[in-house]
Amino acid sequence: MIALIEHNVLTKMQLVEAIDTAISTKRKMAEDGQDPEVSPIAAGLLAALQTSIASFANI
Repeated sequence: MIALIEHNVLTKMQLVEAIDTAISTKRKMAEDGQDPEVSPIAAGLLAALQTSIASFANI
C-alpha cells in the first residue's frame, strides 16, 4: 500500500479514506450477521492498518 503512495497512484488521504470505507463495510457486515466471527476482527485489523498509514508523515 505504501508503494501506491510512493508511486503517486494514490495520495495518503485517498488510501486512508479507502481503508475507512472498508472498515465501515466490515462493521456493517458484522451488524448484519455476515461472517459474525470474522468481520469485527477484520474491521479491527483494518483500523490498525489505517492508523499505521496515517502516522507516516513523509508519505
